[in-house]
Amino acid sequence: MATFQQRGCMHVKLISKQEIADEKGVTTVTVDKWVAEGLLPPPMKFGSTRQARVRWTDAAVKVLDGNLAALSDNAPVPKA
Repeated sequence: MATFQQRGCMHVKLISKQEIADEKGVTTVTVDKWVAEGLLPPPMKFGSTRQARVRWTDAAVKVLDGNLAALSDNAPVPKA
C-alpha cells in the first residue's frame, strides 16, 4: 500500500489561535482582530458549530507575516 506522501498528498501543519498569538507575542483577541481586518485569512473549522476547533494552515500564517510586514513598511496591505 502506498504511503500518504507516495500518493502525492502534502502534509499541512495546522496552527491554533493560541499558537499564533504566542508566536507573534500578542493575545488571542488580537488574532481575532487580524481576521476581522483581513490580515489573516479565516480559519478552517473542525467539528460541530458549538464546539468547533479552529486552525490555520502554515500558509495562512505566511499571509499574515506578509501583511504585517507591509503594515510595518507603511505599504498598502493586499487583500487575501
